[in-house]
Amino acid sequence: PARHTFCSLRAVGEGRVWTLLTSNLAHASPQHLIINSMQLMHFGPLIHAQLGCERFAALLGCACIATSGTSLLWSGVRARRREGSIGASGVAMALLAANAALFSARTYMYGVEMPASTAVLVYLVLDLLSQQGATDVSAHAGGAACGFVLARRWGASASWLW
Repeated sequence: PARHTFCSLRAVGEGRVWTLLTSNLAHASPQHLIINSMQLMHFGPLIHAQLGCERFAALLGCACIATSGTSLLWSGVRARRREGSIGASGVAMALLAANAALFSARTYMYGVEMPASTAVLVYLVLDLLSQQGATDVSAHAGGAACGFVLARRWGASASWLW
């Protein structure tokens, strides 16, 4: 049921803290699921190959919590909105940002070549400017920050977490 996969202040306040994770598995539509799955399948193997299984799993788990936590803080506490969020877009942003932190690659975004780190910022700015009602920009930003920080830290120090 939706009450176990929709992360909101109400859900967490009622003790359903697992929604911090499960909300990243549920999606609003098949299109939402397909888009996020494509991004995860694109960046997942690259990041996994660089970080290894344990750190990749930790990155995904931390990204889920960062995504949901940022959404709760921004939308719930700051804006006093009762709705929450679902979807893995924030986790996809975490992998995009981890890619930028780990590799000095250039990428194409909308036909324009740019550094991967610039692509993350452009995506977030465009996300913010579009302000589609259903898009949780705070969750995307939280995921991106988590992915970038963890990948930068683990890329610089192989023994930071394990």
